[in-house]
Amino acid sequence: MSLLNRYIIKKILSKYLFLIVGFLILFLIVDIIENIDTFSESEISKSQIFYYYIYSIPWFVSIALPMTTLLSTIFTIGELQKHHELTALKASGISLKKLSFIFIIFGILISCGSFLFDNTLVSSSIKKRGEITNKYLKNKNKSQQIKKFHLVDSDSG
Repeated sequence: MSLLNRYIIKKILSKYLFLIVGFLILFLIVDIIENIDTFSESEISKSQIFYYYIYSIPWFVSIALPMTTLLSTIFTIGELQKHHELTALKASGISLKKLSFIFIIFGILISCGSFLFDNTLVSSSIKKRGEITNKYLKNKNKSQQIKKFHLVDSDSG
């Protein structure tokens, strides 16, 4: 592996890790805000809420992988252009085909890794998350909805 390839991979991975953490935090905050009333109305313990979100993290990462790959690639190319490194590469005789080959290989590796990640860790964690939802959240919501149901007699009004 050439020095150029290692340099570009280092740049793209640094942006990739930053973006995946950013998306993960964003998804967790949105999900917490969306479900906070459900958690407060149910009798779920704090440790079960913690495990609910631990099991949610692989699914959120799986959702964020394609966006992160695209954005990290765009940001890396933009940074290379901003610092005039693309101009220097073209002037030294390195074609854009060779440069784009690095990004294509990176995308293929991320796609294969995402496929394996989805079929192993994500599927099992979604199942465990669903078990927590069914055990602590779904049944409580149904019983609360039944309590709120009122029968209105049409003859009295």
